[in-house]
Amino acid sequence: MAGIRGDTSVPTAEELRRQVTRTCKELGRTVTALASKAEQSAAFNKQVAQVTDRLRDTAAQVGHQLGQLVDETDLDSVRGKAGRAVNAARSNRTALLTAAGVLAVLFVRRTRRARRATQSPGGGGA
Repeated sequence: MAGIRGDTSVPTAEELRRQVTRTCKELGRTVTALASKAEQSAAFNKQVAQVTDRLRDTAAQVGHQLGQLVDETDLDSVRGKAGRAVNAARSNRTALLTAAGVLAVLFVRRTRRARRATQSPGGGGA
């Protein structure tokens, strides 16, 4: 085309029309792509706002329900049960520590077996 590739001649009217037509088509595609992105962004923002509203409503409902639960709960009864549990644990300290030790040993054995099973080529355990 004249004028674009270093040609010093003046482009003809037909060449100018083709350039304008091509540029308009490219501009149309660009505008369409930008409009599509804007629509997607607007839809995403709308969804975020909806989720945020739902979360706020849910949080308010949970807070209200917790408030009712606390109002309905007899705190003296809860304190009494907690105190009895602490006293039972203190009076049976040896049994409690023995049970905790056994659970720890079982946990360690299970962890080591699982680790060996993943490391062995056959995948079999001990």
